[in-house]
Amino acid sequence: MSAFLYTLGLHTGYTTDEVLEELCRLLGVPQIEEVGNYWPALEIQMVDSIHPCSREIFTETLGTVPTTVINYYLDIKTDLEQGDRAHIVMAVSAVKLVCDMNALAFMMYERDKIIMRRTNGLLYLYEQTGRWRDPEIVAQLPEPWILTDDIDAGIPEGAIPFR
Repeated sequence: MSAFLYTLGLHTGYTTDEVLEELCRLLGVPQIEEVGNYWPALEIQMVDSIHPCSREIFTETLGTVPTTVINYYLDIKTDLEQGDRAHIVMAVSAVKLVCDMNALAFMMYERDKIIMRRTNGLLYLYEQTGRWRDPEIVAQLPEPWILTDDIDAGIPEGAIPFR
């Protein structure tokens, strides 16, 4: 599959299995391997081990080590309608997951563009790399959230800005 990669790192008191169970509940799927049966343009994988470079980026950006990392893959060769639907499902499930798990979180697009951060109970959505103004996404976002172009907004104390 030729795909865009979105990587979500969370730091939470829940186990990876509990995070996975909540993600499946949000997606309405019995197990994560079945996501493609519901949204053919979307694949989701739990990451067992984090590459040292990614671990460093997440740790610096969150101010702590992520306890769970999830990769979302959006197929770039699918038809437009399926691709849009998969993007909405990905964005909404990621946001709801980090809020439901009360997690510190950081989401990257293609390993170098920040699109979301959650710190101090606030969700920061970065407009320059996301589609956060999509009415279907906005209607499903849990409060409170801040839409901004300032990628330094929401950086936890002691964390390093993502560049």
